[in-house]
Amino acid sequence: MEKQFSVKACRWFDKYWGNTYHSVRCTRHSDGAEVAAELQYGYGECYRQTAIEIMQKAGWLASDYNDRTSHNILWEVSDGKKRDCKANGIL
Repeated sequence: MEKQFSVKACRWFDKYWGNTYHSVRCTRHSDGAEVAAELQYGYGECYRQTAIEIMQKAGWLASDYNDRTSHNILWEVSDGKKRDCKANGIL
């Protein structure tokens, strides 16, 4: 099955306060359209929930979409600096 969407997630760990943040950029392969979510708090794989929520708001995914049952998203996750996360979340 060919992937319909790509998600580029960037995570940053704030060592001073001990918090984890992320930003996501989602691309629809059919037309190259993009949506993004700016830097926000969330640890572990919270970036997955953020990406799915913004794709649902954009009308790309059904409101009852469940990431565990469908595999049409290509996930690219990287750890970076704060500036990398901020840049990833801006279109």
